[in-house]
Amino acid sequence: MFITDTTNRQELLSRFCPDGLNYWRAVELEFNRPWYIVRVQIQLEDAQQVDAEASITSTVLIADVEDVLNLFNSGAKSQKVKGVSALIPEDLSQSNGWVLEQISAIWASEMPTGKQDGFKKTYFLETECGNRYPVNPMEEVEYESARMTLLQRLTS
Repeated sequence: MFITDTTNRQELLSRFCPDGLNYWRAVELEFNRPWYIVRVQIQLEDAQQVDAEASITSTVLIADVEDVLNLFNSGAKSQKVKGVSALIPEDLSQSNGWVLEQISAIWASEMPTGKQDGFKKTYFLETECGNRYPVNPMEEVEYESARMTLLQRLTS
């Protein structure tokens, strides 16, 4: 999740937004876990009579992998996900700071919770560089030992 602070609201540009929308100079991350930069190609319906290929590409920042998956499964013909990058925190990437990587696949595994008939879905990211990360840094599941199900293969 992203946290907004009214002191970071961009006053001038926000005046031109529809009700309920604002421009922000900065947002804070709720937790140090991966967050996603998603490029979405949107088909322009009004322009289709003139040019069937008319579209724009929008960039969306998303805090949860399930919301990324929902973009692929929305069924909307007017939008297509063009690419997903993940900003990986330093404790997962084992680097000296956050690392930006292109995502090539999203995997899931059902892990027992320890309660009777209880299972929890755990997500993993696979990058184009071959790195693999749990979406939740608190998960102590080894990627290689978990039974994985491919949820989404991404193309660039």
